[in-house]
Amino acid sequence: MRFVSALILFVMLFVASFGGSLLANDEQATNTDNQVSPVVERMNAEFMMTIGDHFNVPYEDVADVIDLGISNDDLAVIFFIANKANVEAMQVAMQRQSGENWYQIYESHGLRAGHFFVQLNADNDKRLFGRLVGLHKGQWTEKLILRNAEVTNLVNISVLNAAFPDNKTAIASSRASGENFAYLHYKSAAKRAYNHKIELAAEMDEE
Repeated sequence: MRFVSALILFVMLFVASFGGSLLANDEQATNTDNQVSPVVERMNAEFMMTIGDHFNVPYEDVADVIDLGISNDDLAVIFFIANKANVEAMQVAMQRQSGENWYQIYESHGLRAGHFFVQLNADNDKRLFGRLVGLHKGQWTEKLILRNAEVTNLVNISVLNAAFPDNKTAIASSRASGENFAYLHYKSAAKRAYNHKIELAAEMDEE
């Protein structure tokens, strides 16, 4: 099943990289306002794959949630809550689409702020997390009501930090500057690929 999921995503990435540009050329004369860049399509697909891998869910499940109109920044939160509460991601996604905020959603499934706890660094995270920096885990109780932006940032930062552990400071700083998480994922992956090429070149020089 996992192989099939990966195959589907491979096809999506191929279309985003090559087929998307062909479609854009075909439609350019009649529709120039609603085109999605192939680069953006690829960026979104790769971000979706990372979320699927992080929460160990089929890529098709992530795609189904996206089809509801869920934003990239909300994707990881939906699967985080579904995982912690042991409920279907589609149920959480529909609550989000109905207009409920993250506190209403996670509280309705018996979760509390403590489920989202992340050890924050005063130097790197103050700008992004403000009031949460300096709170120890015992203070993340039911009395602490997490705001929408806090939930979104806590979960997505955790996902990206797990995928790119060497880029934590840059991820937090870029998010504080307003960059969305799919783009942060794209930049982090590009940086890792570049660094890998540099390392390979250095090894070849040594030989």
